[in-house]
Amino acid sequence: MTSTRIFPSILIFYKLFFSIKKHMRLGNALMVFFAITMKKSVNILLADDDDDDRDIFIEIMREISPEVSIREARNGAEVFVVLSEPNYKPDIIFLDLNMPIKGGYECLKEIRATDEIKHIPVIIYSTSTKSEHIEETYQSGANLYIPKPDSYKGIHRMATQVLSLNWEEQHNPKRDKFLWNFNRNV
Repeated sequence: MTSTRIFPSILIFYKLFFSIKKHMRLGNALMVFFAITMKKSVNILLADDDDDDRDIFIEIMREISPEVSIREARNGAEVFVVLSEPNYKPDIIFLDLNMPIKGGYECLKEIRATDEIKHIPVIIYSTSTKSEHIEETYQSGANLYIPKPDSYKGIHRMATQVLSLNWEEQHNPKRDKFLWNFNRNV
């Protein structure tokens, strides 16, 4: 391999590591960096009706892992249009609860009732922090509940940790590991 082919790869790893490091301690940054770089490309389906929230989410995910592939849905009906496409199955689904046409609760219940897709990890990604929303989505089979972080740094930390997760361990979460909160005031 020539040095011209190695240099861009080193530069990408350097940028990725320092992007992660500026948001966490060195030891944690190293663990997350290696977890992300050792994984294959991740396919994410993001369902959110807020354009700005989708844009920021996508920007940060791609900053952390350029290999990530993100499909978007603006409402619950679009989620199932994307999921019905041949040859497409996401590795992770992020669902907002409050979407037009079909909300996140309905989507989650339909996903868990459909054999071909019920195994896909679902993360509830919502502005709601109401305990009844958290409990209902836990009981309905979501894998994680993440209130939308209120800062760029919080979104970055959330995305970094989600991308480094071992989904086999998180597939049937215990109640105390279901809610992840990256907001500053909590």
